[in-house]
Amino acid sequence: MKKVLLATILLIATGYAQSTDEELPLNEEPHFEQISDHCYLLHIEENGENIAVVATEQGTLLFDPPPEPDLSILMECLKNLNAGPVRWMINTGNYFIQTAGVEYFSGREAVLLAGFRQYAQKANGEMPAAEPVVEPGSDFNEDTDTVGAPLSGWADIRPAYSETIQRESLVFPRFVFKSRMYLYPEDLEIQIRALPHEARTEADIFAYVPDEKVLFTGRLFEPSYYPDIDVLGGGSALKWIDALEQVIDSIPLLISAIPPEEPEEDEEGEENEGEIVEEEVKEMDELVDEGIKGDEILEEEEEEITLEEMITVISARGEVSNLLMMKELFDTASSLRNGISRAVRSGRSCEEYLDSPDSYPYQTYGNFYPYATQLCREILLETGVRSQ
Repeated sequence: MKKVLLATILLIATGYAQSTDEELPLNEEPHFEQISDHCYLLHIEENGENIAVVATEQGTLLFDPPPEPDLSILMECLKNLNAGPVRWMINTGNYFIQTAGVEYFSGREAVLLAGFRQYAQKANGEMPAAEPVVEPGSDFNEDTDTVGAPLSGWADIRPAYSETIQRESLVFPRFVFKSRMYLYPEDLEIQIRALPHEARTEADIFAYVPDEKVLFTGRLFEPSYYPDIDVLGGGSALKWIDALEQVIDSIPLLISAIPPEEPEEDEEGEENEGEIVEEEVKEMDELVDEGIKGDEILEEEEEEITLEEMITVISARGEVSNLLMMKELFDTASSLRNGISRAVRSGRSCEEYLDSPDSYPYQTYGNFYPYATQLCREILLETGVRSQ
């Protein structure tokens, strides 16, 4: 009866909430949504671009500084955060043209944290084989895979391997690292990693805050959608799958080694246990009489949150998701890759396979045809088979 009564209350509450929502203003002012203690997300428009930050009193880390008019909205919303100014920026993809957001915050001494692949290239397109030894700056903690320059002032900032960079001279203060680096504002660890090969773009970066279990992926991952591969910018639909697996594998899923303490039972508790079980059985019988199957009741009661669902994922587009949704997209994309490979080996064309029922299970995600078409092209090139 408790569950029936609870369901009735929820139904009434839902109806009240719906009627209340209708009275809310249609155009709500943009604002930061707090995801965890220090991680925030700003929705510029519904299902549109997202702007993410990690905000502390010692400074704020900004992901993908936007162009106008989103920059003006961001600046207003930052005023309402109880945090320090933007001190660090990350472009999660490889962009040849910097946005007005990068220019604005660079002019206020914010530093752009750049993956080594984003800016260091030889003329033949190969990466340098050796790294210089550079002392880390006071605000950064580097591991053996990191290269960069100390950040005691703008004049001290130099790109690693400046002689190998074939693009225009750097205008903005940058800290260049090879594969990973760490920030520790207010002793909050922020892991920043650069993928070793192309994915959605030529060089992608993601970040993770272990203490708060929040993963920032930019446009590398968007819930319910295959990625929009930046082919002109050096992206790869095929290698994006491998990159997604690397991101997933980089997140530790730890189970506590200390078992939870069980409450001590007294004699009175043991006597009441039989009454509690008898009452639960009675409620179960009543629900079954109302047409609810027993296995459905047990499934609802035993449903637990998985370790993957405990990891929050913030993307540059779409809603907040979790690591389980990322793994499901990875599994689907991997199966799609295998299906296309089998079709190509059997002599079928890309168009024939993508329009056949064999591809239907993989069409549950948005942006299917643009992504699958590019994936098929790359598989054809890899296998040396010409499209029919």
